Amino acid sequence: MISVASNKSSSLRCSKQYCVDLNTYEQREIPNTPVKVDIDFDILQIIDVDDVKFSVTLSMFFRVRWEEPRIIGLPEKGKEGTWDTIDNKFIEELWVPDIYVYSMKSSEKQQLLTKFAGPSC
Repeated sequence: MISVASNKSSSLRCSKQYCVDLNTYEQREIPNTPVKVDIDFDILQIIDVDDVKFSVTLSMFFRVRWEEPRIIGLPEKGKEGTWDTIDNKFIEELWVPDIYVYSMKSSEKQQLLTKFAGPSC
């Protein structure tokens, strides 16, 4: 659920207990501190190996996690088990790291019921 709270000094965009102040947060700006981006994936199935084209087709689960230090309501630093999913509408308001996979020919995203995404929160 996305909510907007406004008063004279701030305009907050929130999802769960996490918020950004739209008066001070700029989505296109990189955070002021270095951001550690964790990437992991699970190969679910090797669908095809083409020796002629030097290509592999696979089905995989791809996860990207990072801490966005400008989000209001983050847990204390160093607290274990603090990863959380965030509503996609809220993600659209946030800076997200740009991930590039070298030599990838194409990708397809599948979804069953709803889209989920989430930064570290």
